[in-house]
Amino acid sequence: MEGHGGLCEKFRGATLLFDKYAAASLITGEPFWTVASDEMSVNFTLSAFLRQGDDNEIVPYNTAISAIMLVAITHDASYIYGALHPKG
Repeated sequence: MEGHGGLCEKFRGATLLFDKYAAASLITGEPFWTVASDEMSVNFTLSAFLRQGDDNEIVPYNTAISAIMLVAITHDASYIYGALHPKG
């Protein structure tokens, strides 16, 4: 049985929370700077679709979910952003 769900916000600052950067963070997790390095890293425990395996390989997670959509509704427009599962 297929199911559909969504997350929708309706307020003046909705586009600050639900935008293309939020959709990208759903895939990789929130990026952050590492100490003593000029490169960024991510924490895959915050990712909706990926996890870091025992051997530091990236493995699929939540494979039953094919996509997530974020919808922001403001006073003058609606914005829809999404993230597709990499294995989808």
